[in-house]
Amino acid sequence: MLLNRIVIILTALFVFIVGVISPDYNWDIIGYVASSYYKDGLRGKELSEKTYNDIKTEVGKEMFISLTAGYKGYREGVYTNSNSLEQQIPFYSIKMVYVEFMRMMKVFGISYPKATYIISAFFSSFSVIILGLILFRKNLSMVTLPVIVLTTGFLEMAQLSTPDALACFFSFAAIYFSLNSKRIIFLISAILPLIRTDLTILSTLLMLHWYLKSENKYSLISLIFSFMAYFIVNSLNGNYGWLTLFNFSFFGYSPFPADMVISNRIKDYIWPYVDTLLSLPNIPQFLIYFVSIYILLPKVINKEIPENAYEFFIIPFLYVVIHLALFPIYENRFFVFSSSIMFVGMLTQFKDHGLAKYRPDKYLINI
Repeated sequence: MLLNRIVIILTALFVFIVGVISPDYNWDIIGYVASSYYKDGLRGKELSEKTYNDIKTEVGKEMFISLTAGYKGYREGVYTNSNSLEQQIPFYSIKMVYVEFMRMMKVFGISYPKATYIISAFFSSFSVIILGLILFRKNLSMVTLPVIVLTTGFLEMAQLSTPDALACFFSFAAIYFSLNSKRIIFLISAILPLIRTDLTILSTLLMLHWYLKSENKYSLISLIFSFMAYFIVNSLNGNYGWLTLFNFSFFGYSPFPADMVISNRIKDYIWPYVDTLLSLPNIPQFLIYFVSIYILLPKVINKEIPENAYEFFIIPFLYVVIHLALFPIYENRFFVFSSSIMFVGMLTQFKDHGLAKYRPDKYLINI
């Protein structure tokens, strides 16, 4: 028991320290700092100057240059035009909880740029703790915790100025309480879209699972509130919508996304999916997904669905599939939750049944 706690604490502490002392300073730091100052009432040139001055103070001259140049003039365009910066804000202000955490930390004297990655480091480390609790609940060796953390993107997530660690933490919390059949799952599911709007997918999958478990009333109420949260967040922050986001992400970053011309050629929308499908075998977590399918498929065919298969396999995997169907970019930061929880599912099956039992051919031969 004591050794388990030590491993969990040391692993979580390591993730936090890496995130704080070695931030990535990705470009999103600009969008989130600007969104915070926008919430504070700053506009136009004042918003631009305050945002970039704070960031320059935090990241240093060399990194600042890289954040304000490149991407075919996109970064320079945003830097030199305050109207362009304001047009980026709906992409970032939509992550309302993350922005409000930043504003809260400013009250305690922590600058907005610094707050972006401290939040990531903090919630990445607490995601490690929940993952450790899940391992403990399934009676798995805690030695596997650092392995999972190092192979599924926790360190990268902790270093980013994004709300992905916050989203990962609440996703783990939802799975943890679902595994323990605690009704707080309905509350967490309802607020997931406030963390990151794409978590509406996870909320829907979880509540469908609980609806099938005969928790009809609570699951439907939670799902209704989840959808309401999604639409309210989009409305309050002037979300540009899926078409603009897709065109912006795949057909060239525009300094003025509000004025983008939306492509009407179907082939333009097909190629991003083709490129993503071709690149999937090269992602570090592909083996986790492949082995998980290898484990689960024969059991489903033989109608021997493992205990907690929905939490460990079906829900996280469907989240990945639906997410990619809606937005065909695989970035580790979006899927740390899915890959790591499926890793735990794999370990659970290996512990309970051993590798020798996983022979899909003995089931497929009768098909």
